[in-house]
Amino acid sequence: MKTPFLALALAASALLSSQANATVYAGVNFPAGSISFADEFVSRSYPTAAQAPDQYNNHPEASLGVPNYVSGGGCTAKTQPCTFMSLGNGGSAIWRFTDNVLVPDGTSNYDLAVFEVGPSVEPMYVAVSKDGVNWSNVGALGGSTSAVDLDSYGFTAADHFSYVRLTDANPNHLTTGGGSSGADIDAIGAISTLPVAAVPEPATVALMLAGLVGIGFSARRKAR
Repeated sequence: MKTPFLALALAASALLSSQANATVYAGVNFPAGSISFADEFVSRSYPTAAQAPDQYNNHPEASLGVPNYVSGGGCTAKTQPCTFMSLGNGGSAIWRFTDNVLVPDGTSNYDLAVFEVGPSVEPMYVAVSKDGVNWSNVGALGGSTSAVDLDSYGFTAADHFSYVRLTDANPNHLTTGGGSSGADIDAIGAISTLPVAAVPEPATVALMLAGLVGIGFSARRKAR
């Protein structure tokens, strides 16, 4: 007999499978397709104003949704709008998944991918949060490493994250900003994810459990 929590997990898994539209972006397979990507920009900060990127390279909306950077380097004119957002030297920014959550997949495979512009990933620190208040650091990216395995940090399938924070870790972050200074973020994708519709609210779980308890009690009374 399946436990209520196992039944919920199986139902969520089935819903994900029915909605999945697996797509490969820049060589990375996302089983759930475009829903996998951060679609809301929350906030950002710079050590000082002098460390910020210039006006052409600092548009948050350019970092949302699926990765779409092709080539060309930093942006220099309004007629060539950026398809990415630069963090600035030592800068930090927060994104949110609104229609899905980031979850560990129970394996050593990567769960979160960051699409950074350029042939080599500029160094940055990564943190995740369930509520946008309490954060867990999950390592650093740089060079050829552009993804994170949440399972390796002790998280399980019960941990659902909605927020990602990236902090530029350029060792030369004390130099002057401007241009496309700092790490350049094209997109943030949850390789392992669940649609929000598949994640039961605590109150819903409580009601379901209460109903199951009631059914069990009624059945026991009838059996006497």
